[in-house]
Amino acid sequence: MNWKVFDCVSRVTGDSILVDSSKDAMRFYCMNQVREGSLLPIVLFRNARGIASSAIKYGRDPVSVLDAWLRTYNYRIFPMLKLLGIPYLTVDYDLMTRNPSAVRDQISNYLQLPCSDMPESFITNKYHIVAGNPMRFSSSIVVKYDNSWSDRLSPSLIALADSYQERLMLKQGGRE
Repeated sequence: MNWKVFDCVSRVTGDSILVDSSKDAMRFYCMNQVREGSLLPIVLFRNARGIASSAIKYGRDPVSVLDAWLRTYNYRIFPMLKLLGIPYLTVDYDLMTRNPSAVRDQISNYLQLPCSDMPESFITNKYHIVAGNPMRFSSSIVVKYDNSWSDRLSPSLIALADSYQERLMLKQGGRE
């Protein structure tokens, strides 16, 4: 069904490239089985400090949230990509917010597409054309670095988050 939607969007817009920001490894696996070789995955991840900070902000246990975060990448996403044997790119969200042009260049190189200037803000209803992302209700967003973790996390929680970050298997998988 996803491929039918994507094909329709492509025909209507005239665009040959469609970005699907899903976060479901099994969905990606199934879609790749249907059209092997037409997907170029980019794995965007948040730093463990941001994960721990969000957990505290929303009244959740940071250890259980960090455990789930690490399992998602190390035991679901990266093993599935390795099993498929397809190239992928990892992108650090924090780096993207601090140095968007470097990340834009990295993504453009990976996709083998020409670079274009990245806007300072995004008109969300232009970029989120399919329901599912809450940002679609905002008129625009500005991509910026969020360092609220520095106020929210104690030194011991920063050290804990850093230990999780070090265990994240961030090996690039192919084209760079």
